[in-house]
Amino acid sequence: MSNSQTESDLTTIPKSLPILPLRNTLAYPTMVLPLAVGIPRSIQLVEEAVRGDRLIGLVGMEDPSIEEPTADQVWSVGTVARIHRVVRAQGEAMQVIVQGLERFKVLRWLEPNPYLRSEIDVLPDKIEPGVETDALLRSLKELAKEVVSLSPHLPDEVNRFLTQVEDPRHLVYLITVNARIAKRDGQRILETASLKEKIRILIRHLSREKEILTLEQKIQTEAHEEMDKAQREFFLRQQLKAIRKELGDEEEAGEVAEDYRAKIEASGMPEEARKETLRELKRLEGMPPQAAEYSLIKTYIDWMVDLPWVRSSHDQLDIERARRVLDEDHYDLSDVKSRILEYLAVRKLIIERTERSNRAAGKQKAGRSGSGAADGSGSGAAKKTAGGKTAGKTAGSATGKTAGRKPGKTKAATKTASANRAARRPPEPEVEPESSDEKRIPTEDVLGVFAELPGDEVSDHELSEEMSGLLDPDAFDDEEDFFDSPFDSPFEEEPADASPKSTPADPEPSKPETDPNPDGPELRAGTILCFVGPPGVGKTSLGKSIARALGRKFTRMSLGGMRDEAEIRGHRRTYVGALPGRIIQGIKRAGTRNPVFMLDEVDKLGSDWRGDPASALLEVLDPAQNHSFRDHYLDVDFDLSDVIFVATANSLYAIPEPLRDRMEIIQIEGYTDHDKVTIARRYLVPRQVRANGLRPGEVDFSEEALRKIIHDYTRESGVRELERQI
Repeated sequence: MSNSQTESDLTTIPKSLPILPLRNTLAYPTMVLPLAVGIPRSIQLVEEAVRGDRLIGLVGMEDPSIEEPTADQVWSVGTVARIHRVVRAQGEAMQVIVQGLERFKVLRWLEPNPYLRSEIDVLPDKIEPGVETDALLRSLKELAKEVVSLSPHLPDEVNRFLTQVEDPRHLVYLITVNARIAKRDGQRILETASLKEKIRILIRHLSREKEILTLEQKIQTEAHEEMDKAQREFFLRQQLKAIRKELGDEEEAGEVAEDYRAKIEASGMPEEARKETLRELKRLEGMPPQAAEYSLIKTYIDWMVDLPWVRSSHDQLDIERARRVLDEDHYDLSDVKSRILEYLAVRKLIIERTERSNRAAGKQKAGRSGSGAADGSGSGAAKKTAGGKTAGKTAGSATGKTAGRKPGKTKAATKTASANRAARRPPEPEVEPESSDEKRIPTEDVLGVFAELPGDEVSDHELSEEMSGLLDPDAFDDEEDFFDSPFDSPFEEEPADASPKSTPADPEPSKPETDPNPDGPELRAGTILCFVGPPGVGKTSLGKSIARALGRKFTRMSLGGMRDEAEIRGHRRTYVGALPGRIIQGIKRAGTRNPVFMLDEVDKLGSDWRGDPASALLEVLDPAQNHSFRDHYLDVDFDLSDVIFVATANSLYAIPEPLRDRMEIIQIEGYTDHDKVTIARRYLVPRQVRANGLRPGEVDFSEEALRKIIHDYTRESGVRELERQI
């Protein structure tokens, strides 16, 4: 539109106009705009304007949800438009084609009914010709063309229009209409009088839009490339499958590869092992079965998918069951059995206390979320400090302990909570009240004190005495007594009517609510037991009994005469006939990642120019390292931290010092004649009767005959030769 046309239009614009609010769009000068009109008062406005000079005022509004806005709900700057065409739609709605002429500003609202009408002031755009304006227009055109080429919703014809438009004002409004500009930003451009300032606003907006579109295109390109790559790989695999089918190799290369890929995904191996196995599988797919390396790669993948990366046995930490298993499998050895039971009890205690701590931490977090309603409401509840120790107990305390009764037996809430357990356990007789000077201290609390006092060392004898209470099933009333609250003091117990204690002026630093590593050293750093004794006293069978008591798999490796380090760590795949070490082989043979692993004859390890197996065992038996044991053949980390290692030896002093430092030595002495006779009657004779195809009762050994065999035909500390003679 030329300047002469603009001046002509200005002379025809009246001082007051009917105002039509626009809900979802804006109108700009020189631009043609289709409008859908359906509100009765807007329809009346259009009809009266068509009968008159066809001029109306179009203004935008902030909230498009308002159907009939008032004067204060629309913007004050809009566009004078001429109605070119009106098309009646179904019903009373109509389609109106308008063209913007000039900007205007509302000076005064005249009347709200039957439609909005206002007195206006026309606002012509300020066009400032010059070099700066030409430079801005050129930059705007180039930037707009780039945005159009990147925008999928804009047709290519827009670039042609941009090239043909010479009127700078029309160019600015054309770009504004086609660009993705928010309604408020578009209103800002409409309200700006200077053309150069309009161009600057558009350049800033289009620059940002260009960056967004470029990034979108990059993302879409990468996505398409991935899809194209997957499709291309699929087509190539289909072609390769067809070729191999013609050659008769389809089953060997195609189906086998897919089967391996499914096994890799189902094995649950870590990401490092998964990547390495998939890399070898890709090499396998590109090789003919006749290649020399084909079988080597296939063997490696077989090992990787067959290892129990995630398969494990569930521990049966029942101390009474473990006691029965040990008594069934072995006679006497009471000291050894007690130490094994203590070992299992410690594992049970650690696991269960850790679980209780985690549950208590979860309850604390849940309690804090509702602390606004609970703070101060329970004056009779026990108050606990941040360190987890009791600050005071009142008559309403949940512990309900008194000096005259067992803990957990003095309040109805505890009886209700124990109702289900009472159905499973016969009632226990009432115990005479203890004196106030002799209060029984739960064993777990004693151990808790040992654990909470850094620097205090407890001897094996002291620990054994404390653990003996844990192994006695009659030592505690119920689970509440056994696992008392971790926040209760282990040595203090107040009567129910005691007043709350005052909080210390300088309390201890608060402990963390949860263990930062709940599955860390406490659960992983288990003791390595080593049974030392003469041959035939039952060292290896004790390891089998531990596995049976825990419900774990048992595997055994003999170290006698071993001199090559590769027996432990495996051979690298560059060697002919390479295989994993005996540790990984034992894990695979067990079928679970947490078996009981017996290291037999650890005192008979040797060393020569091929390496020192004892040094290789240091990593296996060190809890700080065995979570990432790297076998030379696998060349990836394997977690051995859940394996229970048990060693045996005949001589304590023949065990290398670094290995002996990592193990707890349990001495097993030889049997007396009376012990040998009892073992022969209970275990050896019945076993040999079955082994020789006889039935019970067909042959019997008197005690005198057994003693004769022991004295005249055997000379040993164990019973191995005695069984052979029987």
